[in-house]
Amino acid sequence: MADSTASTASISAVYTSSTDSKTFDQPLPSTQPSDTASKIASLAQLRGSTKQLQDHVNAFLTAKMDEDKAASSSAADAGGSTTKSKAPDEEEEENYGEEKVDDE
Repeated sequence: MADSTASTASISAVYTSSTDSKTFDQPLPSTQPSDTASKIASLAQLRGSTKQLQDHVNAFLTAKMDEDKAASSSAADAGGSTTKSKAPDEEEEENYGEEKVDDE
């Protein structure tokens, strides 16, 4: 979202969970292009800024997933249980394209 109230425009994304919150900001070009070449250059900068913001968010979310996986793994180890029950959608994804055989 572009911030028009501040002197420097930026694009931002907000991550919020029950345990964490983080805001990502990426500055945007501050010039108002007047000719076609300047507009093309400005759009290229905007595309680059958006890509950088996406890279920061992806790196953060990957780290969060690793933390969550480590936490759930240590919780399972503490409980002494090593069996993992799969959600129906996980089983369906694993068996995608396979014919389901009913055990009767």
